[in-house]
Amino acid sequence: MESDATRITVVQPDAKCDLDRMEKWIRSEGVAVRVVRPFAGDPVPLRVSDDGLMVLGGSMGALDDAAVPYLSEIKSLLRAAVAANVPTLGVCLGAQLLAEALGGSVAVGAPGLESGLVGIRLTEAGRSDELLGGLSEHMRMPAMHFDAITRLPEGAELLATGDVYPHQVFRFGSAWGLQFHPEITPERFVEWRSEAPGALHLRLEQEAREFEHRDGAVSRDAQHLARRFVHVIRERAAIVGGEVAIAASTSGGRTAHPQV
Repeated sequence: MESDATRITVVQPDAKCDLDRMEKWIRSEGVAVRVVRPFAGDPVPLRVSDDGLMVLGGSMGALDDAAVPYLSEIKSLLRAAVAANVPTLGVCLGAQLLAEALGGSVAVGAPGLESGLVGIRLTEAGRSDELLGGLSEHMRMPAMHFDAITRLPEGAELLATGDVYPHQVFRFGSAWGLQFHPEITPERFVEWRSEAPGALHLRLEQEAREFEHRDGAVSRDAQHLARRFVHVIRERAAIVGGEVAIAASTSGGRTAHPQV
């Protein structure tokens, strides 16, 4: 059952990259989800008016602002969210946009396509992180990307790494970037496989079978990640609510409205 007390804005840059099963997990925690679909004409907000922000993946590149103008608007929104200390989660393209928005670098990865279930290893910082804490230190998560984060923003902390691409999870203030796709099902992976170049189909078919075989463990870690993000959002909302209450009590009962 959803509650109006906690709301998340989800920016979906691509029609084929929605929240998939993560939407069910988030809503089951009593959180309302507001989806912004700029590809369908929805305006990207200038700031986050809800308690949290997610930016999902897409087939475009993080530097394709000229061809996809709303990407620059999403980057501006990400900067505003970080400046306002709003809990934020970027997924694959969303993580790359976050890195670019904050001064990092993204490029076509020299090793080529990273796809299927990718080995993710938490760093020491990741093991104690409020979002990643409690996850398997060595886990496998679905991925499909050619571009990669080549340089983290100054001041960002690396929380998880991998064998092919090292920047699998990073944190900057209230924002986390995930290079992989914790939200997708094996069925969604198969849908994406059908749009890949023909030379990759056999490889991706094998990876799809492995994903289906191992999905029990994958979904457990992915659902834990979704729940932890909700927990982070609620903790932040409680802090903001307490600040509002204190401000109201010290201003003769007038309510102060935080800019989040």
